[in-house]
Amino acid sequence: MDEQPLSEQPALMHRLKAKLATYHVIIRLAVAFVCGWFFALLVNTISQTWHIFDFAPHYSPFEVILSFPLFLGIMSAFTVKMRDTHPIALAIGTGLLGWIGMGVYWLPLVEQSDAEMNAYCATHYCHVSGIGTPLLLIYLLYGAVLVLLVAMITGFIIKRVLKTY
Repeated sequence: MDEQPLSEQPALMHRLKAKLATYHVIIRLAVAFVCGWFFALLVNTISQTWHIFDFAPHYSPFEVILSFPLFLGIMSAFTVKMRDTHPIALAIGTGLLGWIGMGVYWLPLVEQSDAEMNAYCATHYCHVSGIGTPLLLIYLLYGAVLVLLVAMITGFIIKRVLKTY
């Protein structure tokens, strides 16, 4: 048996806790990515199954779609314990990886739609075709900046409120 003296055991436990904290962060970010992907799947399935945006002409889907990054940034800040070492950075990372997971789901769908539109426009006269992918990339960039800012601001607010109590 390789037993260590009592004076070295706290250092060993500290290193073990540091390794476990690193794995905790990696697992947390991977779960955020997968949750973002599943949320995009859920939104796509619900919108196609129930035709939500077809029945409400006064209700713009853009209001809902543009608010996704706001909600994701706020929710990512609430999933972090503010007693962690870097809670705001962890909230930003969680929100951004959730957003990237959504983008990874949506990008192939939009590329396929653009390919179908380009094939249609090859035989018919079309004014505009294949603009879905650039629009999605602009939206994902907009959303990443918004998730970053909202997660940071919400994290600062939560941290400030918890300090006062």
